[in-house]
Amino acid sequence: MTFLFVNEGGEPFNIRAKCDVPKYETAAIQAMSTVKYIPITYNGKPAMRKDVSYPFELLFE
Repeated sequence: MTFLFVNEGGEPFNIRAKCDVPKYETAAIQAMSTVKYIPITYNGKPAMRKDVSYPFELLFE
């Protein structure tokens, strides 16, 4: 599971991860830092969103 904030531009920051295998937390954080989100709006304007939780699964092939 990853936990993050999203700024007004849709960019994630303050990313944290909790994995069953702790050594994969860094990889989860790096991957989530490349994602661009659609920001929420408040009174018609983009707003920062705090405490977003997002499930994340690492698959190896």
